[in-house]
Amino acid sequence: MARSSPRSLSATVRKPQNARAIAWKGIAQTELTLTASPSEQDDALASARRTIEYALQVDEGDPTAAIAYFQSYARAGIKVPDAVVAGVIRVAAAVPTAPTPRMLAGEELVRQGKSDLAVELLRLVLFGAYDSPGKKQPEIYCHRS
Repeated sequence: MARSSPRSLSATVRKPQNARAIAWKGIAQTELTLTASPSEQDDALASARRTIEYALQVDEGDPTAAIAYFQSYARAGIKVPDAVVAGVIRVAAAVPTAPTPRMLAGEELVRQGKSDLAVELLRLVLFGAYDSPGKKQPEIYCHRS
C-alpha cells in the first residue's frame, strides 16, 4: 500500500476533493442551522450553502450535493431558486427511476404555481410500471391545482 506524505495528506484535509463527503458536511451544517435560533439561521444557512456550492464545484453532477443544495432552501421554508430546482431536475433526468428528486422538484414547482411542469416531471412516478411507496405523494401535488 502506498503511503501519502504528510504534506499531501494535509492538503487533502484542508481542501478535500470528494464532492459527496463535502455535500454531507453541508447537509450536517444545514441540519444544525434548522435547530438554531432564527437570528442565527441566515448566516449559518449561508455557510452551509457555501459548503454545498463547493461540493458542486468539485463535481457539478453529484446528486447528493444537488439535492442538499435544494433542501437547504426548501427545509428552511425559503423559495428555491429556479437554478437550484433545475439542478434537482438534472438529477431526476440522470436517474429517471429515482422518485425522490422528482418529488422534491415537483412539490416546489407546485408551490411556485407551476403545476403543469410538476405533472410533466412527476409522470414517471405517477404512471410507472410498479407501485412504489412514493406514488401517492405526487398524486396529492398534482390534484392541488
